Amino acid sequence: MKKKIFGGARRKCRWCIVSPSLSRRGCLRDAALGRKPGHIYGRNTNPTVAAFENKVRLMESAEAATSFSSGMAAISNSLFTLLSPGDRVVSVKDTYGGTNKLFLDFCHAFRSK
Repeated sequence: MKKKIFGGARRKCRWCIVSPSLSRRGCLRDAALGRKPGHIYGRNTNPTVAAFENKVRLMESAEAATSFSSGMAAISNSLFTLLSPGDRVVSVKDTYGGTNKLFLDFCHAFRSK
């Protein structure tokens, strides 16, 4: 398990926190312009998020992993990825956060029920 938790870390240190190095603004610009592979927008992807997702992927022995900044982001992403027009969702009224509003207001725009 220890190997999986430190997966993707460039430097292993017994007494310090291991985190990816900071990216310079130029690195983001070069990636956005297609000059180099990398992260384009800090809130969307960045080295810290990539390292976290890689560690989760390794711990779960998964092909890939993704993370979200909020529970609502995870819920809406999952619904809009999996639902097709005409699909039905069965749910209780007492759902997390704005999930009920998402069902009632936004799913109708995508012709889901």
